[in-house]
Amino acid sequence: MAEQVCWFVAYVKSCQEKKAAQALERLGVEHFLPLQRVRRKWSDRMKWVDRLVIPRMIFVKTTPSRRVKLLEDIPYIYAFMVQKGAYTPVVVPDYQMDAFKMMVCHSEADVTIESRPMAAGDKVRILDGPLAGLECVLVEVLGKRHVTVDVGILGTATVELAVGSVVKI
Repeated sequence: MAEQVCWFVAYVKSCQEKKAAQALERLGVEHFLPLQRVRRKWSDRMKWVDRLVIPRMIFVKTTPSRRVKLLEDIPYIYAFMVQKGAYTPVVVPDYQMDAFKMMVCHSEADVTIESRPMAAGDKVRILDGPLAGLECVLVEVLGKRHVTVDVGILGTATVELAVGSVVKI
């Protein structure tokens, strides 16, 4: 019986995220490095930059046995996230990865990760804009309305959004 392919969370050495992604690409391993293209103001101009959403982490889609081999093959990856108090690797379900990837790749506002759980709110569907159709949870953070996507043990990805662009489901 073939091993199941699933998403694992890899820890990467400091400032080596892009090198780890390139090494995984060379080996033909599916991965996701959450980079978001954002505009930043320099002292004399505005500039587009790629911002790491989760520094020192990359998502790797592989089998459990290949995951172990990747630690030997890629010097930039030093460990995989495990369940607290156990040696069981953390697996991110496909539906959570799909929603997270959509948020990172299409949101115009900065996506942030909150490691603490957020208060449960209404489940909503985004009606318009680049995130249209995404189902998520509406929360309030520091008096502003945000939507969140659960990323399992990592926490929740959050982006600020106008309340008028969502509908309760």
